[in-house]
Amino acid sequence: MGFQVLGIEVRDVNIEACNYVKSKTSLPNLEFVKDDAWNIAKYGSFDVVFCCGLLYHLDQPKQFLKLLSSVTTKLLIVQTHFSTVSDELKDDKFLLSGLSENEGLVGRWYTEYETDQAFDLRDASKWSSWDNRRSFWIQREYLIQAIQEIGFDLVIEQFDSLGPNIAESIIRGPYFEDRRGSFIGIKTYNKI
Repeated sequence: MGFQVLGIEVRDVNIEACNYVKSKTSLPNLEFVKDDAWNIAKYGSFDVVFCCGLLYHLDQPKQFLKLLSSVTTKLLIVQTHFSTVSDELKDDKFLLSGLSENEGLVGRWYTEYETDQAFDLRDASKWSSWDNRRSFWIQREYLIQAIQEIGFDLVIEQFDSLGPNIAESIIRGPYFEDRRGSFIGIKTYNKI
């Protein structure tokens, strides 16, 4: 569609995968850079930022959301895990902490690396944080509020990806078990 698209990835193995995918497409305006996502501002401003699978790997997620808002002119899409107020998951595969507060937000801590050795080998750990040993999963309601507070006056949660039985997915299915959703922040005052 003619968009200029920049992907930022910190791990060598993941950037190689991104470049492989690019080599198999006809997308001349797609570029990947190897960098820490915290350095996004050095690449300029963006109409849209898609933050996928990163926010829940950060220990300062609100600070990162503020950074994203500062470089985003119209739309922010955040696909992330979140925490809930309930402890009712008996077989919690994530082993989250009890409710806690971080950066003025309620959520739960997740241990990314339990040992120094695991942290030292983080480049090979494709699905973990980069420079922090634990991450903070913001409680869903506080995440929605945070997106609004950082400058996106319209915040929407997307549910259509949950399949034909959205209610069941929310009550007992993947949405409930994985606590993962897509949140869209829109700066409506920047309309063209």
